[in-house]
Amino acid sequence: MIKQFEVDVVVIGSGAAGITAAIGARNRGATVALLGKDGTGKGTCTSLAGGLLGASSLERSVQDHYQDTLDAGHGINNNQLVEMVATRARESINHLRKMGVPLFDDPDGFTVDNKNNSKNIPGIPFVESLVQLVKHPDIMSIDHFHCLDLALQSDRIVGVIGIDFTGAPTFVEASSVVLATGGAAALYQRHDNPPGMLGEGYSMALKAGCRLQDMEFVQFFPLGIAEPNLPATIIYPPYPDRVRILDENGSDVLRELPECQSPYDAIIRFRDKASLLFYHKHTHGGLFLDLSRLDENDWNSQFSMRLLARKQFDFQYKKLRIAPLAHFSIGGVEVNEQSESTVAGIFAAGEVAGGFHGANRRGGNALTECVVCGSLAGSHAADFARQMGREDVNLMMIKEQFPAWAGKISQRPEPRYRHLMKSIKACAWDYFGVVRSDAGMLRGQRLISSLESELETICPVGNRDGLLHVEICSALLTLRCICEAGLLREESRGAFFREDFPERDDTHWQRNIGISLDQSEQRLVVK
Repeated sequence: MIKQFEVDVVVIGSGAAGITAAIGARNRGATVALLGKDGTGKGTCTSLAGGLLGASSLERSVQDHYQDTLDAGHGINNNQLVEMVATRARESINHLRKMGVPLFDDPDGFTVDNKNNSKNIPGIPFVESLVQLVKHPDIMSIDHFHCLDLALQSDRIVGVIGIDFTGAPTFVEASSVVLATGGAAALYQRHDNPPGMLGEGYSMALKAGCRLQDMEFVQFFPLGIAEPNLPATIIYPPYPDRVRILDENGSDVLRELPECQSPYDAIIRFRDKASLLFYHKHTHGGLFLDLSRLDENDWNSQFSMRLLARKQFDFQYKKLRIAPLAHFSIGGVEVNEQSESTVAGIFAAGEVAGGFHGANRRGGNALTECVVCGSLAGSHAADFARQMGREDVNLMMIKEQFPAWAGKISQRPEPRYRHLMKSIKACAWDYFGVVRSDAGMLRGQRLISSLESELETICPVGNRDGLLHVEICSALLTLRCICEAGLLREESRGAFFREDFPERDDTHWQRNIGISLDQSEQRLVVK
């Protein structure tokens, strides 16, 4: 028995992009289903955000925001998207503030007001306040929903199929869909994302006929804990002036980035260059964060230091070993200024969408993109649903789209899934990480093929196995996109560095690489 719900717009993902998309669609008169793999707002990158939303301010013009984003993107941003976001950012974020989201002005735009939750990550009060805004009779929040696929009939989107929190196969019928699923940085052995960020949005989009772009670009966060007995988490900015980043000889590493004025500057403006330098230092003797000169006021004045002080580590007498972590998927679903993909009725917003950031994301632009593009995606999805009306859905065809295991009980997960996921993460880190090469990526390509073959030998028998199977299929398809696009781009640009092509080559490669799925042969087309 298949459960069925009917709405105008379905939004997949319940972080900032998904929530603002749901609000945008509701404000246009649409009924909305907001689907989340966890509770609404939970298990999302938004909940782990550092709290900066880039925008114009008293000290920064719209043109400054626009140019800063283009400079960070190294010449391959979608300029129209950047102009649209920079122009709308302040108004869109101010609108949230008027609705009760705790934000205050910052020289770079806005910052989450975290004074009532001073020991927590700013993303937590931010997303909690957003969740309150979707408590509306026209927005149906469906938590713990695992999407399997987008449903299309006669080349038209008709909804989403998945497994609900009871384990029942479920069809959410809708005239348009907004993908707000986040990225895929959890593919990597070292990452700072929620564990479910494995590229399911990219996989669903490809299989529905959407085109992806810039998938070779993965941003790494320069400052991540690399102590053997501590969790690998990012070290949030801001940082006190007395913080130093040292190599094995005690030399100040930032002196090797003359344009970079401070650790905070490295995080906001030079993530790509800092990650590359820090990775090199980490793998050639070690890289360390020296906090020994901090006084009590330094430790207590900023949430980042209060959060770090909770770690079981003697910062006064020991230097903290650090290294970059996978942080953000820069590429994604190709969209226009209305956040519509190359398939009519399918929209994308937030990290799952490509084009805005170019080859490298500037710090503070992730939440801004979510807020501005999420709202636009929801509004245009609602307009599309109203204009197109309802399709007569063939429910027998929908039923046939569900896999045989859907709705069945499986007692114990197949142990090979754990091995596969561990191998995927090692493959991503070893061959598609901060530094890449033709030889390494070709080894990774062969390993991906081997893992795909191994996955084909496993037959899920119920929901537990089946959902793991879907997750690993998505992870492998996403990693293959990263691989194939990386092999094609024979240069280094932004967050993408090839040691065999270490220079930027605007003559041949100042362009976007697109990826689509050949449905008849089930192979990627990369060009």
